[in-house]
Amino acid sequence: MTAAATQAVAARRTLPPELIRLLLRLAAVLIVGVALSLLSGAFLTVTNLVNVLRQASLLFFMSFGLTLVVITAGLDLSIGATIGLAACVAGTSIK
Repeated sequence: MTAAATQAVAARRTLPPELIRLLLRLAAVLIVGVALSLLSGAFLTVTNLVNVLRQASLLFFMSFGLTLVVITAGLDLSIGATIGLAACVAGTSIK
Protein backbone atom coordinates (compact mmCIF):
# COMPACT_ATOMS: atom_id res chain seq x y z
CA MET A 1 0.00 0.00 0.00
CA THR A 2 1.22 3.48 -0.76
CA ALA A 3 1.53 6.21 1.80
CA ALA A 4 -1.45 8.08 0.32
CA ALA A 5 -3.64 4.98 0.50
CA THR A 6 -2.61 4.38 4.11
CA GLN A 7 -3.48 7.96 5.03
CA ALA A 8 -6.84 7.66 3.27
CA VAL A 9 -7.68 4.51 5.21
CA ALA A 10 -6.60 6.15 8.48
CA ALA A 11 -8.67 9.25 7.68
CA ARG A 12 -11.77 7.11 7.14
CA ARG A 13 -11.30 5.39 10.49
CA THR A 14 -11.11 8.57 12.56
CA LEU A 15 -14.20 10.28 13.88
CA PRO A 16 -15.02 13.86 12.89
CA PRO A 17 -14.03 16.44 15.54
CA GLU A 18 -17.68 17.53 15.99
CA LEU A 19 -18.68 13.97 16.86
CA ILE A 20 -15.78 13.63 19.27
CA ARG A 21 -16.82 16.85 21.07
CA LEU A 22 -20.42 15.62 21.26
CA LEU A 23 -19.33 12.26 22.69
CA LEU A 24 -17.11 13.99 25.26
CA ARG A 25 -20.01 16.19 26.38
CA LEU A 26 -22.32 13.19 26.69
CA ALA A 27 -19.66 11.35 28.67
CA ALA A 28 -19.28 14.35 31.00
CA VAL A 29 -23.04 14.47 31.61
CA LEU A 30 -23.06 10.74 32.28
CA ILE A 31 -20.16 11.03 34.73
CA VAL A 32 -21.89 13.88 36.59
CA GLY A 33 -25.14 11.91 36.73
CA VAL A 34 -23.41 8.82 38.10
CA ALA A 35 -21.47 10.87 40.64
CA LEU A 36 -24.60 12.65 41.87
CA SER A 37 -26.56 9.43 42.11
CA LEU A 38 -23.78 7.87 44.18
CA LEU A 39 -23.46 10.89 46.47
CA SER A 40 -27.18 11.39 47.09
CA GLY A 41 -29.85 8.81 47.62
CA ALA A 42 -32.58 11.19 46.43
CA PHE A 43 -31.06 12.04 43.04
CA LEU A 44 -32.25 9.09 40.97
CA THR A 45 -35.74 8.83 42.41
CA VAL A 46 -38.96 9.05 40.46
CA THR A 47 -40.06 12.06 42.52
CA ASN A 48 -36.92 14.01 41.69
CA LEU A 49 -37.06 13.15 37.98
CA VAL A 50 -40.73 14.18 37.75
CA ASN A 51 -39.91 17.43 39.56
CA VAL A 52 -37.09 18.22 37.12
CA LEU A 53 -39.31 17.46 34.12
CA ARG A 54 -42.11 19.66 35.50
CA GLN A 55 -39.74 22.57 35.98
CA ALA A 56 -38.26 22.17 32.49
CA SER A 57 -41.55 21.60 30.66
CA LEU A 58 -42.12 25.29 29.82
CA LEU A 59 -38.61 25.51 28.40
CA PHE A 60 -39.23 22.35 26.35
CA PHE A 61 -42.42 23.79 24.86
CA MET A 62 -40.78 27.10 23.99
CA SER A 63 -37.74 25.49 22.45
CA PHE A 64 -39.88 23.04 20.45
CA GLY A 65 -41.92 25.87 18.93
CA LEU A 66 -38.85 27.93 18.20
CA THR A 67 -37.13 24.92 16.63
CA LEU A 68 -40.04 24.43 14.24
CA VAL A 69 -39.91 28.09 13.23
CA VAL A 70 -36.16 28.00 12.61
CA ILE A 71 -36.36 24.72 10.67
CA THR A 72 -38.96 26.16 8.32
CA ALA A 73 -36.59 29.12 7.69
CA GLY A 74 -38.93 31.59 9.37
CA LEU A 75 -36.11 32.66 11.70
CA ASP A 76 -38.49 34.37 14.11
CA LEU A 77 -36.52 34.69 17.33
CA SER A 78 -39.05 36.85 19.17
CA ILE A 79 -39.97 34.26 21.78
CA GLY A 80 -38.03 36.16 24.44
CA ALA A 81 -40.06 39.31 23.83
CA THR A 82 -43.30 37.33 24.00
CA ILE A 83 -42.29 35.76 27.31
CA GLY A 84 -41.33 39.18 28.68
CA LEU A 85 -44.69 40.64 27.66
CA ALA A 86 -46.56 37.68 29.16
CA ALA A 87 -44.62 38.09 32.43
CA CYS A 88 -45.46 41.81 32.57
CA VAL A 89 -49.15 41.18 31.91
CA ALA A 90 -49.24 38.39 34.49
CA GLY A 91 -47.47 40.55 37.05
CA THR A 92 -49.84 43.45 36.46
CA SER A 93 -52.92 41.24 36.67
CA ILE A 94 -51.70 39.59 39.89
CA LYS A 95 -50.96 42.99 41.45
